[in-house]
Amino acid sequence: MRTLARPVSLESPRSRKKGFMPISLNKRLKEKARQEKQQDKAAKRVQRKVERTQRSPTEPGEDPDIAGIVPGPQPLLEEDA
Repeated sequence: MRTLARPVSLESPRSRKKGFMPISLNKRLKEKARQEKQQDKAAKRVQRKVERTQRSPTEPGEDPDIAGIVPGPQPLLEEDA
Protein backbone atom coordinates (compact mmCIF):
# COMPACT_ATOMS: atom_id res chain seq x y z
CA MET A 1 0.00 0.00 0.00
CA ARG A 2 1.27 3.43 -0.92
CA THR A 3 1.13 6.30 1.57
CA LEU A 4 0.65 9.85 0.44
CA ALA A 5 2.98 12.42 1.93
CA ARG A 6 1.61 15.66 3.24
CA PRO A 7 2.33 18.52 0.80
CA VAL A 8 5.29 20.62 1.87
CA SER A 9 4.54 24.30 2.32
CA LEU A 10 7.21 26.76 1.31
CA GLU A 11 5.53 29.56 3.24
CA SER A 12 6.67 30.49 6.69
CA PRO A 13 4.17 30.10 9.55
CA ARG A 14 3.91 33.92 9.78
CA SER A 15 2.60 34.14 6.23
CA ARG A 16 -0.52 32.24 7.22
CA LYS A 17 -1.64 35.06 9.50
CA LYS A 18 -4.73 36.87 8.40
CA GLY A 19 -4.00 39.90 6.24
CA PHE A 20 -0.34 39.08 5.65
CA MET A 21 0.67 39.12 2.00
CA PRO A 22 4.23 38.11 1.19
CA ILE A 23 5.92 40.54 -1.20
CA SER A 24 8.25 38.97 -3.67
CA LEU A 25 11.79 40.23 -4.06
CA ASN A 26 11.16 41.15 -7.70
CA LYS A 27 8.16 43.26 -6.78
CA ARG A 28 10.16 45.06 -4.09
CA LEU A 29 13.02 45.76 -6.51
CA LYS A 30 10.62 46.93 -9.20
CA GLU A 31 8.93 49.34 -6.79
CA LYS A 32 12.30 50.67 -5.60
CA ALA A 33 13.41 51.25 -9.21
CA ARG A 34 10.15 53.05 -9.96
CA GLN A 35 10.61 55.37 -6.97
CA GLU A 36 14.22 56.11 -7.93
CA LYS A 37 13.13 56.92 -11.48
CA GLN A 38 10.49 59.32 -10.18
CA GLN A 39 13.07 61.03 -7.96
CA ASP A 40 15.47 61.36 -10.90
CA LYS A 41 12.74 62.86 -13.07
CA ALA A 42 11.81 65.35 -10.34
CA ALA A 43 15.46 66.37 -9.95
CA LYS A 44 15.77 66.87 -13.72
CA ARG A 45 12.61 69.02 -13.73
CA VAL A 46 14.06 71.23 -11.00
CA GLN A 47 17.40 71.47 -12.85
CA ARG A 48 15.69 72.49 -16.11
CA LYS A 49 13.68 75.13 -14.26
CA VAL A 50 16.85 76.57 -12.72
CA GLU A 51 18.63 76.58 -16.09
CA ARG A 52 15.65 78.28 -17.72
CA THR A 53 15.72 81.13 -15.18
CA GLN A 54 19.52 81.56 -15.52
CA ARG A 55 19.47 81.64 -19.32
CA SER A 56 20.32 85.02 -20.82
CA PRO A 57 17.35 86.73 -22.43
CA THR A 58 17.26 86.81 -26.23
CA GLU A 59 16.23 89.66 -28.44
CA PRO A 60 12.55 89.75 -29.37
CA GLY A 61 11.91 87.83 -32.58
CA GLU A 62 15.20 85.88 -32.37
CA ASP A 63 14.97 82.11 -32.31
CA PRO A 64 17.07 80.81 -29.40
CA ASP A 65 17.81 77.58 -31.28
CA ILE A 66 19.66 79.36 -34.06
CA ALA A 67 21.02 82.35 -32.12
CA GLY A 68 24.67 82.99 -32.90
CA ILE A 69 24.80 80.91 -36.08
CA VAL A 70 26.55 82.66 -38.95
CA PRO A 71 25.02 82.02 -42.39
CA GLY A 72 27.21 81.30 -45.38
CA PRO A 73 30.35 79.27 -45.89
CA GLN A 74 31.99 78.07 -42.71
CA PRO A 75 35.71 78.35 -42.04
CA LEU A 76 37.82 75.24 -42.61
CA LEU A 77 38.71 73.12 -39.63
CA GLU A 78 42.40 72.94 -38.68
CA GLU A 79 42.32 69.18 -39.34
CA ASP A 80 41.25 69.69 -42.99
CA ALA A 81 43.83 72.36 -43.79
